[in-house]
Amino acid sequence: MNKELIEQEIKNLGNTPDEIYSLLLKNGISGRKRDPCSCPIANYLDEKLDGSVSVFNDEVLVRIDKQVFCLPITQACKEFIEEFDKIDGAYNELHDRTGCYCDECLENDVWEDELDREVTADGDVG
Repeated sequence: MNKELIEQEIKNLGNTPDEIYSLLLKNGISGRKRDPCSCPIANYLDEKLDGSVSVFNDEVLVRIDKQVFCLPITQACKEFIEEFDKIDGAYNELHDRTGCYCDECLENDVWEDELDREVTADGDVG
């Protein structure tokens, strides 16, 4: 894998936040808010690149076969991330709440509810 192919995959995400959302939704990709390693874009690129991807506000860190690439993200990616990370922001259909520690999930005790269900399902006292 080379830098140019990775840059092309980043560009192929879409030209607008809505295009990125549609691509991720179509491919069944979800992720956690404010989590560079598990946001929907990182999860999608992980699958496409067969590597380890972290997506930050202005760059993508990609680790593949002992190589590390730090590349800029597109404006559309920045806008998608900003909107996805907001409480009650757009694209909430992509929000994987399992084990999520974002403010929204913590405020609504989503993680605790999920933990209680898992413990109960295992037969332990919850």
